[in-house]
Amino acid sequence: MFFRESSNHRAFLRKNFLHKNLIVEDADEFYAALDTYPCLLDASILQEYIPGGDDQVYQCTALIGTQGTMLGSIEIRKLRQYPVRRGIACFAYTLLHRELSDLCNLLVRKSGLVGFISAEFKKDYRNGQWVFIEANLRMPGYNSLFECTDINFVQMYISDLLGEYHYPEKLENSRKYYWMREELDLSNVVNKRVDIGMIGWLRELMRTDTFAFWHRDDPMPGMANFAQIANSFLNMLMRIIIQNKPPR
Repeated sequence: MFFRESSNHRAFLRKNFLHKNLIVEDADEFYAALDTYPCLLDASILQEYIPGGDDQVYQCTALIGTQGTMLGSIEIRKLRQYPVRRGIACFAYTLLHRELSDLCNLLVRKSGLVGFISAEFKKDYRNGQWVFIEANLRMPGYNSLFECTDINFVQMYISDLLGEYHYPEKLENSRKYYWMREELDLSNVVNKRVDIGMIGWLRELMRTDTFAFWHRDDPMPGMANFAQIANSFLNMLMRIIIQNKPPR
């Protein structure tokens, strides 16, 4: 299981617990974590951690119309996350996965949700079952990936709100497109948190269809992101130099 900070106690926890979450493998580690971080008592959420690699995490993003019908869905499979094992997608691809779409549809029908939903599931290799992780009622961070598909969520959403959407069947994407959150994925590679070298990463970079920030028709977000990366790197170097500077 792992700890996640409770939003009601976030300001307090940030002063004492500097992690986004903390994974513990057994009861001894659980009690050791409480001894190390007593601020976690009554101020955190416990969740079961499902074993398996980051490539066993899938997401289904769907648009639920005003009548409660799923108008379209796009499924992705994560290949890498940041942080590793418990973070957000930094390298993923689309695929047609009707089982995931059906699970997401069951979730929204039981909850009565309308609008956008991005539901995350993980395959538990111990029993082959799908485990529901979380759902966000918004477009996901990899929404630039949707431009590659034939599903125009924005147009569908507006048409549905205006009562002008009239498609009898749910729209699906069946083609594979790759997406990368470039600076986070590179950080995993540089810091050797994933089992891939720089040459292999560059090959994957070249086959990626769309990125979180970079786009050939609008390069400014990518350039700004690169400038932030360079600034963070220089600040890190400066801190290292200052820490290693001999006293006078």
